[in-house]
Amino acid sequence: LLRSRSMVPSTSRSLHARSSTSIRRAGFRTFIRRHSRSVHAQCLFKAFSNPSDSSNDDGEGDDKYSGPKATLDATTTWVMRTKMKDDESANTTRVVFDCDEGYEPPQGVVRTVDDGTELGRWLLCEDPDAKSENPLDGGGLWIFGLFDEPLYPFLVFTYVDDAGVELRAKVPHGRGKRRGTVLDGGFLTRKVTANVNADQFGMSRVDVVVRREGVGEVHLKPVDRY
Repeated sequence: LLRSRSMVPSTSRSLHARSSTSIRRAGFRTFIRRHSRSVHAQCLFKAFSNPSDSSNDDGEGDDKYSGPKATLDATTTWVMRTKMKDDESANTTRVVFDCDEGYEPPQGVVRTVDDGTELGRWLLCEDPDAKSENPLDGGGLWIFGLFDEPLYPFLVFTYVDDAGVELRAKVPHGRGKRRGTVLDGGFLTRKVTANVNADQFGMSRVDVVVRREGVGEVHLKPVDRY
């Protein structure tokens, strides 16, 4: 005889519910692992496994940190250290990341602390250089509400150096429960352009960006941990 749902003992239904929940969780983990090439999926899997397991080069884990939380706003001063490939010396300056309220993804202006000069605009984002045939890349895998805040893996900003060259800084971005915002060592790149025909008759030409060339490295740390 077929037994209706109402005839199944409550204990059995409870075990079935717990089993289904375990299967769904296992399925979510499997889904993330199978799509590990996706930038979205990598960040989701890292956060799902251990959201506070962010690391930087200061040698101090999040669980042992007891100082103030770092933030991307005017309350936290960061030390920005840049070093170009063709220069043995490094430049160091103190900056703040002013945040524009009400924007998603988070973004704003990078300013120097000493004189308030606006260096450029910053943005939290996915890897701007990622190229993949995976349909999940750039496909909006983020499920708002799954985490308190979307876990954007990079902070990117552009500025003009002393030689007048526009540089882009791309810095890995993470979050720790105790340390707050974690910015690791990143890279500086510049545009490489080519002059091509702007029309089929060759009457006008235009410069287009064909690639980005690495020219140096950048490191960012809160001033109290520098």
